[in-house]
Amino acid sequence: PQTAAWWTTEKEGELSELGRKNQAILTGAKQASRKQLWAMAKSEDHYVAHSAIIALRSFVDTWKPSELNSWSAADRLTALLVLKSATDVYQLDERSTDANLWLSRFLADSDPRVRFEALRWVADATPR
Repeated sequence: PQTAAWWTTEKEGELSELGRKNQAILTGAKQASRKQLWAMAKSEDHYVAHSAIIALRSFVDTWKPSELNSWSAADRLTALLVLKSATDVYQLDERSTDANLWLSRFLADSDPRVRFEALRWVADATPR
């Protein structure tokens, strides 16, 4: 089977350079620019994408729902995933005005992938 780019096959159990970089970003030991994190969040490698999504949480306070229309569909989807993941960490209550404002924008998005993920956020936040 193909090995993930962040895992090395040279020495069993060791991370590659990419893996060490992403681990450092995930743990906060290394800072990456917002531009780098946006690019990493779109990686096909789930470890790399997850590391970037977690790191992008620190930028959430600088985002405004009114800016969404100027973002690409991929960036809007990434923002949705970051905001969804931030609800647990920053105690952003799904019933809060902030979450409702973001969700209303995402639910009305022109891209069906963004709308689908917004619906998933609502479903995941609904008590069972």
